[in-house]
Amino acid sequence: MPASLLDGKSAEPLRERLDALAFKQVVVRLGNQSIFDQATVDASLYVGRRQAEVSESPCPTLMVWADHTSGASDRALRTLRSLDWTPSDGLIEIDHGDYSIYSEVCEGTSGWAPRPLASTKLLRQYKPLPRLSSQYSINQGTITGLNEAFVLDDDEFKRLPRTERKFFRKAIINASIRDGRIHDGHWVFYPYGASIPVLDSEEKLFELLPHYVREYLEPNKSALRRRTGIDEASWWHLTRKRAVHERFTPKIVSTYFGNAGSFAWDATGEYVVVQGYAWTPSGSTVINEKTGLAAVAVLSSATVSRLIAAISNNLAGGQFNLSARYMSKMPFVDLKNEALSEQIDALALIGVAISRGESYSKELRDRLTEDLFSISATTTK
Repeated sequence: MPASLLDGKSAEPLRERLDALAFKQVVVRLGNQSIFDQATVDASLYVGRRQAEVSESPCPTLMVWADHTSGASDRALRTLRSLDWTPSDGLIEIDHGDYSIYSEVCEGTSGWAPRPLASTKLLRQYKPLPRLSSQYSINQGTITGLNEAFVLDDDEFKRLPRTERKFFRKAIINASIRDGRIHDGHWVFYPYGASIPVLDSEEKLFELLPHYVREYLEPNKSALRRRTGIDEASWWHLTRKRAVHERFTPKIVSTYFGNAGSFAWDATGEYVVVQGYAWTPSGSTVINEKTGLAAVAVLSSATVSRLIAAISNNLAGGQFNLSARYMSKMPFVDLKNEALSEQIDALALIGVAISRGESYSKELRDRLTEDLFSISATTTK
């Protein structure tokens, strides 16, 4: 069955119905489509027994996870076939890096998806920590509705008259963030904010942006007018502008898909996220520079890489979904905790090096992050 049925929100009623009818014996999440080569979506396997055939006490389910690499799914299934195991045999744990097989009591219908065993253990270890959603709001980026009309590369931007450039902001797309650092190269039409003239009519649009309209908007006018949710009378606006970008406030930015290192610090708030997410603090506060830089270092670490694997789904190429749906569940440390200032200060310096593309000790970054999480989890219990 499609892997999305294991943890998709819309599939909760189906999981609830299956739980009422049967006990989950085996759940398998395959990391690629090599087993079912005609499938157009990621595949999973489910084996259940009727509830009448099992005891009332919760029994562990055999969870099987394989990553995206070649042969991992085959090896996982071969190992599964060779097992002589029943729930009454107790816990089982097999971890070969590219695949894991383990037993776990799965209660509730919020999610059945198997994860890497090492990551699952780490998630349990840091369970006392607050969830990321208690500290940050993860805001989806703008939706232009037609990137070819609204997103320009550097060369295209430089060909614009200087008077038209003020209507554009630096853009974050999926290729913009690598190893925790923002790499410039794209601009997005963003005619919003207190300092930008209001484009409330076609006459104003043509008057203030004649070159851009002629080269990019007019050739795409029909497609722009057909976008869902757009008033045809103001067809030149983005489909979703996202108010979080109207003010220039510091924020953490991420890509749609990635892993640890796919997060960066926007110190000035000048970037508009087009393909990805903008993190702002919960409440009305602003992220200070030290906290933002320390967060980037933490979000580049091996600890966070393992935690992401425990809460999100890997896609083709080994990247993970970094949306709020998954990331909001990740345990995270309070980087404003004065009791941890020594580690936080050191991580902030590493964050500076990451943001500038300078060399730094990854071993020190990982050790400091592990210390932060371990100390925080111990003191939170």
